[in-house]
Amino acid sequence: MRTLVRSLLFAVLLPILACGGKQVTNADQEDGNSNEPTTDITEAIQQVQNQAAQLQEGEPLPFRELQEVLPEKLNGLDRTSKSGQTNGAMGFKISQAEAKYQTDSGEKIEVEIFDTGGLKMGVMSMAAWASLEMDKEDDNGYERTSTIQGFKAFEKYNKRSQRSELSLLVKERFVVKATGKNMEMKKLKAAVKALPLQKL
Repeated sequence: MRTLVRSLLFAVLLPILACGGKQVTNADQEDGNSNEPTTDITEAIQQVQNQAAQLQEGEPLPFRELQEVLPEKLNGLDRTSKSGQTNGAMGFKISQAEAKYQTDSGEKIEVEIFDTGGLKMGVMSMAAWASLEMDKEDDNGYERTSTIQGFKAFEKYNKRSQRSELSLLVKERFVVKATGKNMEMKKLKAAVKALPLQKL
């Protein structure tokens, strides 16, 4: 999960970093400055930090507050572990909380909650499906966008592996992702609906 968060931060920062440098012009070369670095790193970092302050609308919640949405029991499944982290770079911050649930029969659910602090680029990176309308199905399963409890959602189900995936975009800021193993989509949906998302 740390790799995913770091990849997201990199994806958000890359376009800004690409524009943050100062290029050497022909005039610089004529003045004999061709040996100067093509990018002023200090200036580029400052530009990124300034743009970050404008792009990120607010501070993400501490991950411990996100964990409050992940109860000890979820629709009959016992929580077996929980974790969380807040990562930042160049003025951007992202919080993430995770919990795993399991039954004695082998059903498992993993729930992850991400808070980008209102960073639009971050939301777009994690929930690109939120701007799409999708509905496709074959013998192996289906993928579709839908609406659950008023939130835009993305569903993916594999019949052979009985793997269910459900993601929600909450308040245009929080991304909730639930993955069910040995579980039909109907039961995963019921578990997600049982989460107290109004606390976010």
